[in-house]
Amino acid sequence: MRFPFRSIVVLVSLGLPALFSSTKLSAAEDPRLEFFETKIRPLFAERCYECHAAETKRKGGLLLDSRSGWEIGGETGPALVPGDPEASLLMRAVSYEEPDLQMPPKNRLSERQIADLRQWIQDGAFDPREGDAAAIGQPAESIDIEARKAAHWAWHAVKPPELPEVQQKSWPRQSLDSFILAKLEEAGLTPNEEASPQVLLRRLFFDLIGLPPSPDQVRAFMASPAEEGVIEEIDEIDSEASISNFLN
Repeated sequence: MRFPFRSIVVLVSLGLPALFSSTKLSAAEDPRLEFFETKIRPLFAERCYECHAAETKRKGGLLLDSRSGWEIGGETGPALVPGDPEASLLMRAVSYEEPDLQMPPKNRLSERQIADLRQWIQDGAFDPREGDAAAIGQPAESIDIEARKAAHWAWHAVKPPELPEVQQKSWPRQSLDSFILAKLEEAGLTPNEEASPQVLLRRLFFDLIGLPPSPDQVRAFMASPAEEGVIEEIDEIDSEASISNFLN
């Protein structure tokens, strides 16, 4: 009898890390890049580019749409000191520490946004953006979507992993079983004998409703112990009757 629930029970006990290890970030992925792209670039674009981008006003001579922009700074010099938030003019401005130096001038950044800027500067102000800050009027840097797709795992199609080699080649019934058996053999273990239909049904009931099946449900299932029979039994569960059978 072919019964797929065996794989589910063993899989839960072993865990899934080996099966889905291919979805983890590469060790070479720089966390500073992820932080900049998810926290800092969107913040600059939403709250700063209106006044500090090459194709806008460039207020105070400061550009924030390129790395060289904040490195050169504006009329008062460099906008920040990598590794030293307290010495960075940008942090003093967004923190509203001085009445005459407040950015953005109308709506202060949220505490979360200020904390993100502080962390970014403290970690060295990593900024992958290229561009000449002196090129006033030039379009701001565009994002090369195709290059990012090629470089990042999240854009790649999911591919079936290569099945591991196992000793008991007759035991796996589907590809998932090969991963389960490989981990068992790696730990020096062997699979348990296949559970009887009654045991499988009991496990399934406890997993789904927390109660055992009634004698009538067991008998009905044993008359047709296939996967379709399980589904029919679960669909026809009467909760009150099950509770009553359990209590009595």
